[in-house]
Amino acid sequence: MTPMDNDNGISRRDFLIAGAGGLLAASYLITSDTTPAFSSVVSTSANAGIINAGDHKQLFIDHYFISESSDVILMMNPPQKLGIVLDSDDTPWELGPGGFFRVIEDAGKLKLYYGAFTLAGQSLCYAESEDGLNWVKPMLGLVEVNGNRDNNIIIANDAIDATIMLDLHDAPERRYKLFRSLVTGDRDRAGVYAAYSADGLHFTEIGRVLPLWPETGLIADFDPHIGRYVVYTRVFARNGENQRRIGRIETDDLLAPWPYKGK
Repeated sequence: MTPMDNDNGISRRDFLIAGAGGLLAASYLITSDTTPAFSSVVSTSANAGIINAGDHKQLFIDHYFISESSDVILMMNPPQKLGIVLDSDDTPWELGPGGFFRVIEDAGKLKLYYGAFTLAGQSLCYAESEDGLNWVKPMLGLVEVNGNRDNNIIIANDAIDATIMLDLHDAPERRYKLFRSLVTGDRDRAGVYAAYSADGLHFTEIGRVLPLWPETGLIADFDPHIGRYVVYTRVFARNGENQRRIGRIETDDLLAPWPYKGK
């Protein structure tokens, strides 16, 4: 695991092209079989010649995919504040949110995993929705709080920063993966722990995969371009001015110990 170095990094143009498929906020999409109906005004040297867009949707982030245009502008979809859609008022075991959230769509259902301070500890909680606006906290029966299991807690403690991913490249019984940090002064135990699940609710822990504490939530996903899993996490450079940096890990198995460089 090494910090990302701007001197050796990719350019903004390459980054936008490579990451276009993941930018959900943009509103204008074209596909390889779509011909934009624009006339002459704006033209860029980068668009001289035919660009192979492949068979994926491409985003109009800039004029890279636009040869000519007239009387149009590129504009991001403006966000709208919809107010609070989930709180702790109806769940007496919750003391407040912890700041880490992840929404996953699976079989038409939206699943929200969120960290919360609860009567059980620094917990991982769960809610689900059909539209992303109206959320239900199902009584999972997994964690006992004050003698009662009627709550939506998945993991009682040491899971407030948990990251959950839906892995479509692994066996069905391991399609959900969970990663959480254990913060302790015991270096033999501190680090990132992994677990797997078939339904995203009942997880089996496999143990520590990284003997370092990243201090915050991490991001893990499968990269089809390299055929490996990629993890982005925080790393520290104690001897540098910018001590908090971003590290990248590549691995063939997220449930096996991750390769890293560090102490």
